[in-house]
Formats: sequence, structure tokens, C-alpha cells
Amino acid sequence: MRGRTQRPHSSLDVLTPASGAGWTRRSQGPKIVPHTMNTPVTPYVLAGRIFSIIGMSFCAAAAILLFIIPEWLWGFIAVLAFVPFFGLIVLVERYSAKHGLIGPPEAGDSQDGD
Repeated sequence: MRGRTQRPHSSLDVLTPASGAGWTRRSQGPKIVPHTMNTPVTPYVLAGRIFSIIGMSFCAAAAILLFIIPEWLWGFIAVLAFVPFFGLIVLVERYSAKHGLIGPPEAGDSQDGD
């Protein structure tokens, strides 16, 4: 070992059998995944998703808290306020699926040259 500098161990190193005596380290490195994402999401779809998730969360939390204290009328009003936000997320996701913004890539859209 005299005269040879050892590089520090890395979590990406793998021990492999060396020809001769002992084992040697071989760096694995990060795995490169080919690009498989569909077209980018439009800002309107993103804003619709964010708005509907925040609205559904707030209405559901308010309904749960109102049912605990028990304010039944206000709790049911909060549940009814949940419905339009749920409808919005359904519409946004249907739009995204219809226009190819989500879901698996189509058969002819292979990026890896198959």
C-alpha cells in the first residue's frame, strides 16, 4: 500500500472481486433514467390543481372541526362547500388526460429509439 493513495469510500461504491488477491471498489454512479415525461403541464392546470386541493383541504378540515364541537348545520355547509372543489379537480384531471398532459406516453412516442 506504500506509495498508493486510497480514495475515500463512497456510498456509490460496490465491492467486486478483483483478479488476484482480494476485492476492489468499483463506483456505480447515479443511474440515468431516459426522459419519459409527456408535454409540460400548463399554468392553468397547475393553478386549478393547487386551488382545488387547498379548497378541499380547508373545507374538509372545517367540516371535521364543526362536527366535533357539534355544529351540525355549519358542518353540513362545509361539506357542501367541499363539492365544488372536488368537481374542479375532476374537471382539471379530465382535461389533463384528454390533452395528453398526464398518463403513459403513447406507443409511437418512444424516446429511447426502440
